[in-house]
Amino acid sequence: MVSQEPKLAKRGSKPTGALFKDIKTIGRLDTVKDDRGFTVVVEERVDDEQQQKHREIIDLLVAAGYFRARIQGLSPFDQVVGGLVWCITICNFNVDVDILFQENANMGDKITLVEKIVAVLPKMKCPHLIQPHEIQGFNYIAIFPVIQWLVKQVLIYRAERGDQNKAQSVFNFSKKFQIPTSPNKQVALNAQSNVPSVRKDGLPSRNYKRASNKKLKSDQALIQCTLLEFGKKSDIMQLISEGGSGVNEEQAESAVDQMMGAMASSGTGSSGAKSNQLKMSSETVGSLLGEKMDQVAQLQAHFDSLKLEAENSPAQQHSRHVANIKARIAETEKMLMAKAETYQQLTEDFKSKKTELLDLQQKVDNLDEKIGELKALETDENKATLEKLQSLIKEHEQVKSSESAYKSKCKEQMEELNEKVNNLRNLVEKIANNDPEAIPEDVKEAHEDLTSRVGKAEALIGRKMREIGDMQKKLDDIPSRAELSQYQKRFVELYNQMCFKYTETKHHFTLYNTLSDTKMYMEKEIALLNSIHDGYEIAIKGSNDTKKQFLSHIEQVTESTGLTKDKVLQTKLNAKKHRDALNGQMMDLLDKQRQYHLTAKELQEEFNSMMKI
Repeated sequence: MVSQEPKLAKRGSKPTGALFKDIKTIGRLDTVKDDRGFTVVVEERVDDEQQQKHREIIDLLVAAGYFRARIQGLSPFDQVVGGLVWCITICNFNVDVDILFQENANMGDKITLVEKIVAVLPKMKCPHLIQPHEIQGFNYIAIFPVIQWLVKQVLIYRAERGDQNKAQSVFNFSKKFQIPTSPNKQVALNAQSNVPSVRKDGLPSRNYKRASNKKLKSDQALIQCTLLEFGKKSDIMQLISEGGSGVNEEQAESAVDQMMGAMASSGTGSSGAKSNQLKMSSETVGSLLGEKMDQVAQLQAHFDSLKLEAENSPAQQHSRHVANIKARIAETEKMLMAKAETYQQLTEDFKSKKTELLDLQQKVDNLDEKIGELKALETDENKATLEKLQSLIKEHEQVKSSESAYKSKCKEQMEELNEKVNNLRNLVEKIANNDPEAIPEDVKEAHEDLTSRVGKAEALIGRKMREIGDMQKKLDDIPSRAELSQYQKRFVELYNQMCFKYTETKHHFTLYNTLSDTKMYMEKEIALLNSIHDGYEIAIKGSNDTKKQFLSHIEQVTESTGLTKDKVLQTKLNAKKHRDALNGQMMDLLDKQRQYHLTAKELQEEFNSMMKI
C-alpha cells in the first residue's frame, strides 16, 4: 500500500463528527520529526476515493507497459510522474520541451518537471486540464483522466506503429523476393465458387407427397412410399422383386403404381419442390391405379401372407421369447442392485449404531466402575463431604423443579401479555379507522402531554444543535496540530525553493560582476598596450629626449600596475581572512545546533518516559 501524503483541510468544509457523516476520510495518528528534531504526533487523513484512484492509476500504467509502477519502494510522486513522462515519451509527440525524469530528485527539479509536463499536455491536445499543484499534492481524482487519456494514446500509437512496421516489412520483402503462385491453387480457387451450386443440386428433392387420409398397413409399404416420394422408383421395383417370389418386373411396376395412389401431387402443396420437378395430377394417378388394381391387390395379399408366416415362425417366436426373458433379467438386475444398495446402507447404519451402543455401554461401565471406586473410598473422614454432596444434589434437583415452575409461570404471563397485545392491536385498528369513542380519556391526555413534551424537546434540541454548529465553526477556524504541521511543511518547501532561487540568482550576479571586472581590466590592458605601441613608434622615429620620456612613461606604468596588483592581492587576502572567520563561526554554530538537537532529543525522551510512568 502506497502511503498517502497528508492533505491540507479546506476552510469552510464540513467538519467530521456524528452530525456530519458524508466525509469519507479516515483519521490515522502518526509520529514525525520536525526540522528542530522534535517528535510530533500528527493526524494523517487518508481519503478512500483518492486511494482507489491511485490504485486504478497504477493498474492502468502496468497494463500499458510501465512496470516500474509496481515497485513498492518508489514514492507516489516517482510512480505517477514517471508514468506521465513515460506515456508522453512513448507517444512520440513533437514538443519543444526537454522532459527528463530522475528518481528521488530534489524539490526544485520536481517543480520544474511538473511545470514542463503541464505545459506539454495542451500541446498534445489533451482534453483534460491539470495544474502543477494537483500533481504535487497527489490529487489522484484530477490525475486519473489525464493518465487514462495518455494510456489510450499510447495504445493507439502502438497499433499504428505496428501497422507501419508490418507494411514496411512486406515492402522490403517484396523488393527482393516474390512468392510463386501455384496453377493448381488458382484452379481450386476458381472451382471453389461452383461448390455450393453442386452441393445444392445433389441434395435429395421431394417430387410427391403422400395424402394424409391414406394409411399404410406395414412398415415395408411405408418405406416404399417414402422412396417413391423422392423419385426412387427403380429401387422400389428392385425391393418388391426381391421380397416376393414369382414377382416379375411388370408386377413390380404395377405395385409401384398402386402405391402412388397413396400420395398426392407435390405441385403447389410441397414448399421445397423446384420449378423443374415432375408434377402429377390426382386424375392421372387415379387412371394409373385403375388399370392394374387386381394385380396390385394380389401382390399386396401375397406380401401380407408372407409377412404373417414370418411373424408366426418358430425362430421369430423364439427371438421374442428371448427378448422378453432378457428384459425380465434386466429388470431383475435393476431391482437386485437397488436392494443391494439398500442392504449396504442398512448395514452401514447397523454398524454405526452398534458402534454407538458399544461406546455408550463402555461409558456406562466406566461410570459404574467410578461409582464403585467412590463407594470404596467412603470412610468416616469423607462421610461428611459425601453427605454435603448429596444435599447439594438435592438442592440442584429442587432448583430444576423450581425452574420448571418458573418456566410455566412465565408461559402464563406471556399468554396474558399476548392477550393484552391483541387487545391493544384491536384498539389501534379502531383508532386507525377514526373511531373517536375507542380512545380512552386517559390515553388522550397522555398523548397530549407527550406531544407537548416532544415539542419542547425538539425546540431544545434545535437550539442545542445551533449552538453545537456555532461551536463547531469556531473550532474549525482554529487550526489543528496536523494542519499547523502541514503549513510548516509547505512553508519549509517554499523556503527551500526561495533559497534555491536566491542561490542561483546570487551565482548569476557574482558571475556577472566577475566578468565585468575581467572586461574592465582587459579594456585597461588593451588601452595601455595601444598607448605603449603608439608611443614606441613615436619614440623610435624621434630624438633621444623623446626616447627618455617614453622610457620614463613605461616605468610609471609598470609602477602603477604593480601597485594595483598589490592592492588586489591585499583585497583577496582580506576576503580570504573574512571567509575563514565566517567558516569558523559557522562551524561553532553548527556544533551548537548539534548539541541543541541532542539536548532536545534527550529532553523529549525524558518527557516520553515520564508520560509512560
